[in-house]
Amino acid sequence: MNIARIRNVECYSEDNLVWLNDNWGKYNTEKMPKAVSRTAVRTGPESIMHIAIYSSEEESNAANVIAEEFLTSAKNRIKEYITFHGEVMGE
Repeated sequence: MNIARIRNVECYSEDNLVWLNDNWGKYNTEKMPKAVSRTAVRTGPESIMHIAIYSSEEESNAANVIAEEFLTSAKNRIKEYITFHGEVMGE
């Protein structure tokens, strides 16, 4: 069963968003569990939605811990974020 982890992040500025996206790419390739797929969607000038699909709840949870560490380290750039996760129902 595939599990989706979706995170919408709103930054304080467009520069912060660009920084977040660039640095997340470097950070997640070194530490994150392998995902079935990953997509980043710019939803506004200062916001982005990350969608990752994992093959198990355990991988999704492990990825969430790493993502939370990164977001905490960037808290001065992030206005707010919200996370959703659940079973993938279709493609």
